[in-house]
This record gives sequence, structure tokens and C-alpha cells, in this order.
Amino acid sequence: MKRNKPCLTYCCLWLSLLLVFFIGCAPAEVKVQLIGTRTSLESQVLGSYKQIGQEAWLISSVRGSSSSRDKLSPGKKEVFTAIENQEFNADDVIEFKDAGIVGEDNQGQLVIKEIPRVHQGSQYEKLIHEIISEENHDRLIIIRRIIMENPQLKQGDLSAVRKTFARIYWQKAAPHHWLLTEENRWLQKKDFSPKSLRHEK
Repeated sequence: MKRNKPCLTYCCLWLSLLLVFFIGCAPAEVKVQLIGTRTSLESQVLGSYKQIGQEAWLISSVRGSSSSRDKLSPGKKEVFTAIENQEFNADDVIEFKDAGIVGEDNQGQLVIKEIPRVHQGSQYEKLIHEIISEENHDRLIIIRRIIMENPQLKQGDLSAVRKTFARIYWQKAAPHHWLLTEENRWLQKKDFSPKSLRHEK
């Protein structure tokens, strides 16, 4: 597992991959592929996320990106930092998911499913808790920024926006990754029917 802060060049590469992961291809015409009918809320959320992602990509890809970043508002700096932190923790998050230690809940957050007995009380367990806490914090920063930047969204929409992101994470999960349903039941993605991952009117 890596625990050294990435260099700026590596961050630029990862930010490009982040956009590919969520919104296809940046900074050209981009879109997220969601199964089922897209709601008005989802369109607003994904449009705002696209804008934030493009801004982060542009800032990280231009010369003198440090000076460009210094000119950002505190809120945008916070989002940029959250994206960097996600890059820093990405490999570990996937490792934990692949091992069945953590999974995605239905609110766009990572949840610890089970700590193997061999790791209980160890430094590795502390690392798991630390990284999951950081990842969830970074996700929430991005979600709150989306609500703040979109005039059609309000803080009262937080739960709905989080569910929109949860659906994205669920669809991007590998077949063996674990998902926590609203009934507080753990299921692997391969055990879900395609219909269960769609938005139902």
C-alpha cells in the first residue's frame, strides 16, 4: 500500500482518469451512463459534478498550476484537495473492497463490512478505519459543493444527492464487491438483478 503523497504530475493523470471513471472523457463532451431513466435531480447533480471535474482537470493540467490553485476560492480549494485525497487513497480503497472488508452503502458512503480476525487490533485495522473515514469525508465535501454550486439544489436535497452518488458507485462496483441495501442487508453486486440498480419512478 502506498502512503506517500503523489506528485503533481501523477495527480494530473489521476484527475483525468477520475473524469473518465465518472463522466466518460474530459474535457470534451462528457456524460455519465446511468441505467434506467434519469431524473431531473440526477441531471442537475451530474451536470454540476461534470463542471467541478472539468475545472479540477484544467487546473491540474495547465502550467503553473500551483499559482492557479492559489487563486481559487476556499471552497474550490477544499474540493480540489478532496479529489487529491481520493487519488491518494484509491488503491487502498480498492484493496479493501476486493478483500470484502468494506462495501458501498445506499448513501454514497463506504462502510466496513468485516475486519478479518487476523487484522483485528493491528495497525492494518487502524489504517482501514483511517482511509475509510477520509474517503467518506472527501465524498461529502464534493457532494456539498455540488449542492452549493447548483441554484436548483438546497441542503434539504442532501440525502437525495447522496443516493444519486450511491447509485453511481453501485453501478461502477465490481461483481464481487459488497453493497449494503436499505434493509441493512449485505449483497454482492453479482447477486443484484439489473432492475435493482435502476432508478424506479
